[in-house]
Amino acid sequence: MDSPAHADGVAPNPKFYQDGDHPLTQGFWRERDLSDRLRIIGSALEKLKQRMDNQGYLTKKPEDFSVEDWDNYLKIFEECSGKSFNELFECSDCKPTNPVKELTDAHYGKEQFESMGELKLKKPEGCSGNDVITLAIPGNLHHREVNLVALKKFTNREKRPHKTKEGLKELLDSLFAHTVNPDPSTLKMARIYDAFLCPQNSLSLMMEGANTFDIYDYLATSSAADAVKACGQYLARFHLGNRNVKEVVTDEYIRHKAEAFNKLSDNSLADGGIELLSRAGAYHPDIQEVTAENIIKLLSEEKQKKLEFLVDDNRDTFERNCGEIFRSLNKDSWFYFLTKTHGDAHGNNFFYSDARDLARNGAIISADSFYRVSMIDFASIIRTCNGIGDPAEDVGRFLGSLWKWAARTPNQQLTAYDRIHGLQEAFWESYFGLITQEAIIREADRERFQQILTENANFYKLRYYKAIFNSPPEKESKEAKVKLLKFWLKEHKGVDLPVHDLRDMPSRDRPWEKVTERVIHNRLPKKVEKFIESGSTRSNQQSYLTRLWKKFNTFGLGQATLSSTIGTLATTGMGGIGKSSLASQYAHEALNYNGYHLIYWLLSETDSSLLEGYQELAGAIGISVQSAFGQEKNDKKMIQDNILEIVKNIESKEFSEKDKWLLVYDNVPNPEFLKGKVPQKANINVLVTSRWSQGWGLDPMNLDLFSAEEAVQYLSRVINLNKDNEDNRPQVEKLTELAEKLGHFPLALSHAAHYLKFLGGKAVSREIINDYIQKLPPYPFNPQKMDYESLIGKTFEISKEKFSVLAKELIACCAYLNPDNIMEDFFVYGLQDKNEEEIRKAFELLRSLSLIKSGEGDSFLVHRTRTLR
Repeated sequence: MDSPAHADGVAPNPKFYQDGDHPLTQGFWRERDLSDRLRIIGSALEKLKQRMDNQGYLTKKPEDFSVEDWDNYLKIFEECSGKSFNELFECSDCKPTNPVKELTDAHYGKEQFESMGELKLKKPEGCSGNDVITLAIPGNLHHREVNLVALKKFTNREKRPHKTKEGLKELLDSLFAHTVNPDPSTLKMARIYDAFLCPQNSLSLMMEGANTFDIYDYLATSSAADAVKACGQYLARFHLGNRNVKEVVTDEYIRHKAEAFNKLSDNSLADGGIELLSRAGAYHPDIQEVTAENIIKLLSEEKQKKLEFLVDDNRDTFERNCGEIFRSLNKDSWFYFLTKTHGDAHGNNFFYSDARDLARNGAIISADSFYRVSMIDFASIIRTCNGIGDPAEDVGRFLGSLWKWAARTPNQQLTAYDRIHGLQEAFWESYFGLITQEAIIREADRERFQQILTENANFYKLRYYKAIFNSPPEKESKEAKVKLLKFWLKEHKGVDLPVHDLRDMPSRDRPWEKVTERVIHNRLPKKVEKFIESGSTRSNQQSYLTRLWKKFNTFGLGQATLSSTIGTLATTGMGGIGKSSLASQYAHEALNYNGYHLIYWLLSETDSSLLEGYQELAGAIGISVQSAFGQEKNDKKMIQDNILEIVKNIESKEFSEKDKWLLVYDNVPNPEFLKGKVPQKANINVLVTSRWSQGWGLDPMNLDLFSAEEAVQYLSRVINLNKDNEDNRPQVEKLTELAEKLGHFPLALSHAAHYLKFLGGKAVSREIINDYIQKLPPYPFNPQKMDYESLIGKTFEISKEKFSVLAKELIACCAYLNPDNIMEDFFVYGLQDKNEEEIRKAFELLRSLSLIKSGEGDSFLVHRTRTLR
């Protein structure tokens, strides 16, 4: 496979690998560069990289490729290399009629290694689900084996018919990644030497076997601290060598974050509609199949409450930090650097040598030196497009892997919390030490840089844990998962829950009864961030949320099963007072605690919107209905008749008497609207939100403004200010003044708070708050003399000062659309004269100012009380 003659006249690559004199490069590999067939690829590498980048294939994961993507990928490869895939990689030792062989029978050229002595075949763990073997020879250092060659096989299967093409992508991505090694003579990356189709339907990659052992092998030894420090130096040098600050385009940074975590205003820990650790409930030690969704229930209720707070705080901190980094990219006074990242930097992918005689230029290399580290499985580096990765991603994953090792290792002494925490601190000392030594961060900014990097690494660590929690039991045991989660809680043992998070704990004031293992539900509005349990500081000492729960679950409203009556509870009040937010909070809490068999949110402003919701509900419970919309979509009588027909079917559907439903009718125009349109079944709780306060039969719960205390609490929470800290008294005094000027009106407070957060980032000063106050009318708000729509108009006008021209156009267009479900793509594809990135950026601006709120998927919502001027 590595013949002296150069195939097809392709000249040898001028030392594609430049690590020949690296102390970890074995003699066997010092004499070899790319194989002949890879020289052909190497000669077209830059062209390949450019073509793949233009098509978006560099940053795309294999699982996201369509059939057309794979066909196009292969076409680009063959055009650039001048050879067909099969022709280039076909193994000459295989006959076309041969049956599929096991990997150990592949023709990997044993004759090349005969001079190395006795070979041993090993099959390591991990390897991303692909078959891997390692050829090893006995070592003379500490009687250990020396890994020589690793073979990784990609085999087409019925469910994965493009596996060989995935192997081709990994091969190319690995070759591309080698070109971004900032210093091959000091940072060792394992080589990809050859690739071949052997057997016929499998592509095998021949890689340099790391002649050392991965980090996990050393964590139980006296070399643990040195190995971890060496990895800290290695990552720091890799990040510094690939850093990118001045050349980063801010739009690219936002796009990078959007592609990785949906949008910054969404829950960045969400994936596929499942929020990490969101479903708290009663303690259930009997859970066997542990996932990220239910692992929280293996904790005590007290720890569940703390964990929920920590996860939310972790996400919010990450979002704030990203915003601060984003703002710094527009200034010359940047304090943080972005870089290419490894992308999969865990303990299995870093190898360390503890050889006592390892030397460079005649001098023994210190035990904690990066020269002792070799990196493998680095194809994902190339997905860091344009050098805009966060170094914290690599750090968080690496540190998380240390705790993962501790969680799955039974030796209590080796895995003691203090020992692993000490290794983590050793890593940080090594990493930050090298960053400081290189002096790329100004001395005045170092403390802030370290804080943000540490906080972001904690976020990425938690994302890494989420993948572990979702691992099948044969890969990660229940005990290991729980131990890992408890380690994370212990890392944050010094974080106390704020007083407002301890008040009205659902387990005490709202003792939900679990009625089912699985709740049928539709796309509820996103859970309200920074929700304030208002109402509890007035004459009634219970919050609105607790009073709402008691009306349904204590006083029997909606539960009169014998008489088949419906308990209809209405929350009424002017627009922007928080009716939908309260209803959403109740629905989400009911979902978290499995308090109903079915929970459905129905937009009810018009007959058409209600009909759409009913059609979806009918499908969810197995009632077959034809689309009620046809050519007569504007026929109001036809729409009403269809609503009545679906309601009748729901009423006749056989359900258990114990099945408990919650139907939320949002923004109902008046009591007459729902007559005859609500199922008349037992055990259905109906929750209505409406601005109409009369004629509901039962006394509606009329929501009031925030109290002065609640208003300041809300403002403080949004801008992340600890109002109980004496040092923050000047800001709190100004927030109190601002709240009074805004009449404690929730929607106006939301506009103001997010404007302050947008302007001040993580440190909103007294001056910034005072500047906002000066923009308001000089007199305090008086509800007797001024309508709330005018007040919202004023706060909206202040927010518009930060609008781009495009943002103004977009928010104006929204006034003519259904405010509950506006698709962002409608503008992206409808405004042909506008750039997509500019449109996305404008929407991010509107979200950050709380003028639109994210809905499901690509949709968003606009409050009906928006006043456009």
